[in-house]
Parts: sequence; structure tokens; C-alpha cells
Amino acid sequence: MIYLKREEIKDLLDFNEIFNSMKNGFKLYSQGKTVTPPYIDFSIPDIKRGHVHFKSGYIIGEKYFTLKYSSGFWSDDVNGLLDNGLFIVFNAKNGRQECIIDDIGYLTDYRTGVAGAIATKTLARANSEIVTVVGTGIQARMQIQSLMNVINIKKLNVWGRNKENASIYISEIKTIYPELIVEQYDSIEDSIKEADIIITTTYSSTPLLKSEWIKDGTHITAVGSCGPDMQEIDENIFNKAKVFADSKEMCSKYGEISYALKNSIIKFEDIIEVGEVIDTFKRNEADITVVDLVGLGFQDAVIGSYVYEKAMIKKRN
Repeated sequence: MIYLKREEIKDLLDFNEIFNSMKNGFKLYSQGKTVTPPYIDFSIPDIKRGHVHFKSGYIIGEKYFTLKYSSGFWSDDVNGLLDNGLFIVFNAKNGRQECIIDDIGYLTDYRTGVAGAIATKTLARANSEIVTVVGTGIQARMQIQSLMNVINIKKLNVWGRNKENASIYISEIKTIYPELIVEQYDSIEDSIKEADIIITTTYSSTPLLKSEWIKDGTHITAVGSCGPDMQEIDENIFNKAKVFADSKEMCSKYGEISYALKNSIIKFEDIIEVGEVIDTFKRNEADITVVDLVGLGFQDAVIGSYVYEKAMIKKRN
């Protein structure tokens, strides 16, 4: 068994290779060709905001399956905003542990960015150029960095609760993409007026995006809500949108979609999985599309197995 630290894995990642493997994984998931058990998800009641996930997954016929731990402790009760994470890669033939990846959440962040890029590329208008990102944390970074690989973004609008953090975020993005126009906004409503694509990336417990603000032709990728008591977008948005999910089952329990279902705004059969339309989706220019991404175990299996195999190749060489 090998042990990999966070600083060892970054150089092993090739976006295009992971994008293509993850895209295929979405298809296989919707075809019932993955094993993605219900995940363990709970909050720590002793502090204001401590959230824990355990996910496992396997793509049928592959060499490995994975178990992933990730958590966020974002309360003032702890020393700073702490994200944690760990992958264990197992041999699918004999169940033995092959690798521990002490990524401290990096692989979860990376694969979430890739999944967002796949969904957004699939569902947004082909001529989309202006993106609004709601939030300034790690997913605000990973979603944009992934999306820049697959969509020709010309302008990025940014909203964040903390103006200082928003300024830091903008400075980082401009350093990476000096040709990109980046503008900071004081209100979410103003930030989305010209947006073709809206990406929500916060841990909000109350809706930030209002239904009446969304214009025809807009695509929304919602990645922040992944557990109970999280909600970024007004559930009434689903009433006028085509509704997509990484998983109908999981999003109906844990995601933005769960609120629309509870309030009878949509029905379960209204939800379409990304994997069902990934190569075939055709949209009308005026359609509003929303995709809810809660994250799935097969995604962890894809990236965990990828990193382990790349590490073994590097070790042999």
C-alpha cells in the first residue's frame, strides 16, 4: 500500500483526461453501471457549522473502488475555516487497500470543479460568454478554472458576502487569466443581469438567488448545497426551468431540488440526469436550465483511481 500527500498529487492531474473519464462516469451512472451507495452525511451539533461526509463508489468492471471522507468545519468555534479529506483506494478483486491519499479535500474540490464544467458545458447556451459566480471560496475558484478549459468566458461577475475576500478572489483570477474581464458587485441581482451562466458555490442556509431575477436563456449550476439545511436558490426558479441533476435520487434528498419537491413545485419525473443527455442535449435559446450537483461516489472513484494509477506509473519510472 502506498501513501500520497496533498503536495504529491497536484502534478499527477491532467484536466482533459479527468474530464473525459468523469464524463463517461456520468453516462455509466445514469445507465445503472456504477455502485454508488447512499452516503453518510451529518452535522456536528457541538459547534455551529461542522459538516461531515463519507462517500464510496465503484464503476462496474474497473480495477478499484474508493471510500472518501470529507468535511468542513466553518464555525467561529474552531480555529479558522477547516476543510479536511482523505481517500482510500481498494482493489476491486480482493478488497485490499492499495492507497491512502491524504488530499485534505483537494481531490473533492477538483472533481467537483470538473463535474461542474461537464454539466455547464452540456446545458448552457453554446454562445455563453458572461458568467456570474456567487461566492468566493474554493469552489468559486475550482468551477471557474475548470470552466475556462471548456467554454470561452470573456467576462466574470463576482459577488461575495465579504468584500475583502471577493477582492482577494478577483486578484487571484486576474493573475491566472489576465485577459478575462472581472468585475465585483455589491448585489447578487445586479451581478446576474447580463449573465449567461450563474454558478452558486456557497454554504448558505437561505436562498440567495431569487426567481424573479432570472432571465430567459440563463443556465444555473448549483454546487454549494450538498446536505440538510443548505439552500442557495429560490425553489420557485424550478417552476420556470428545465431541471437537471447529477443524481435524481440524491438531489431529491439533499440538494436544491429537494426544496422544490417538498413544496410540490416539480415532480420527481421532471428531473433529468446529466448522464442521460450528456452527448445529446439540445436547448432552445430562451430556455432556463438549472443543474443541481450534490456530488457522487462514482466521481470519487474516477479521480481516486486515476491518482493512484498515475502515482504507480511515476513510481515505476
